[in-house]
Amino acid sequence: MKPDRENIKVLVVDEDPEMRIFLSTVLSSGGFMPVITENGAEGLRRAAEEKPAIIIMDVMMSGKASFQIYHCFRQDKTLRDIPVIMLSALSRNTVFHFQKYQSPDFGNRVPEPDAYIEKPPEADELLDIVNSLLSGP
Repeated sequence: MKPDRENIKVLVVDEDPEMRIFLSTVLSSGGFMPVITENGAEGLRRAAEEKPAIIIMDVMMSGKASFQIYHCFRQDKTLRDIPVIMLSALSRNTVFHFQKYQSPDFGNRVPEPDAYIEKPPEADELLDIVNSLLSGP
């Protein structure tokens, strides 16, 4: 039975149409209301409009770099406390090492994301992390 979460919005920011469909299906099956976007600029705009409970974003997107978008989420007073789950085909260590090389403030003034999942995510793992982040510490 689905949890009573149909009013809990989860913003998905991912360029890959197949991944957007997969994430939308998993979130819907978990009782959540997915808000789907295909790029970082649209994700920022929709986050401001929708005020989601959680943001799930791909690390590897074209256009404005994903970590720039992530920094925008963390700098915005109305969005900074929304938990962020990052998705990537690359390992967490590889991505964070590169990001710390590019931006020494990452992990210090700009906190790391609340969770990191390698693609393709397992449906149960994703829902467990979303539920855990919603439950708080």
